[in-house]
Amino acid sequence: MEIATLTNNPVPIALMFTGQGAQYPGMGRQLYERNETYRTALNSCDDYLRPFLPRPLLDILFAEDEATANLVHETAYTQPVLFSVEYALAQVWLAWGLRPAVVMGHSVGEYVAATIAGVFSLADGLKLIAERGRQMQALPSGGSMAAVFADEARVAAAIAPYANEVSIAAINGPTNVVISGAGTAVATILAKLKEAGIRARALVVSHAFHSPLMAPMLDSFEAVARTVTYHPPQTPLISNVTGQVADDRVQTAVYWRDHVRDAVRFADALQTAHQMGIDHFLEAGPNPVLIGMGKRILPRGIGVWLPSLKEGSDDEAMLAESRAVLAASDA
Repeated sequence: MEIATLTNNPVPIALMFTGQGAQYPGMGRQLYERNETYRTALNSCDDYLRPFLPRPLLDILFAEDEATANLVHETAYTQPVLFSVEYALAQVWLAWGLRPAVVMGHSVGEYVAATIAGVFSLADGLKLIAERGRQMQALPSGGSMAAVFADEARVAAAIAPYANEVSIAAINGPTNVVISGAGTAVATILAKLKEAGIRARALVVSHAFHSPLMAPMLDSFEAVARTVTYHPPQTPLISNVTGQVADDRVQTAVYWRDHVRDAVRFADALQTAHQMGIDHFLEAGPNPVLIGMGKRILPRGIGVWLPSLKEGSDDEAMLAESRAVLAASDA
């Protein structure tokens, strides 16, 4: 396919990696069939994951029967499958000459960002994300998550009486804050917010991620994280935990333990990238979820937003369109 080329020194770009919830059966299949770089990277992920998954990655991702295909929505598979698709997409962009100024992700996506930055190897990154998904899947179900359309201070005040059961899971915008925790407590909080005229929307999830309900897995996950070899980021990595450029702590098992439990400060992370002079944002994921959030975080009209894939769209055509925009920006 003849499309625009990139140089090795494009405009400053933030390469963003999508979190859980963006997945769908068969994502990236066309690209796997037609792009050798993508296929090779995904095959490598499949090889590394075989000791950690009950069924092979590619069997789940490209399943022909509905029951198997829907396993992509089970957390134990969702997280390593998303990681692998996003890592393979990044390899395509890097092969085309992209050199991101920063990398960042949303929850699961930060594992891919850290791998691309060189914090840990692909093998270690996949081991971590597979173990993370497995341990989360093993936790009791029954938790709830909801997006509350109010600022962080208002939401923090609303959940304060339930601090042992509910916490802020993500700050996805100035007035888009996700809460997570015990189902009954979340329901009570949402009822009180409704009485106060504050809108909220329940999210469909298997578990209450980034909440007190994650506590039972923290010690065992940290033990796995201690088996990983860490390195300083070779590309600046903007942290979910702080919303700032990651410091030496990202090279520790404790950081990745806290990452399971702490809120995803995506809005702060995007603002940090913008303050660094970055206004091109490229999402490496199966759907442009972070782009939708980003457009509501930065002032209207600010930012060039570039997707990689979108459910129902032609894989190669979407990539070609984003690549052409970057090539034109670099001219």
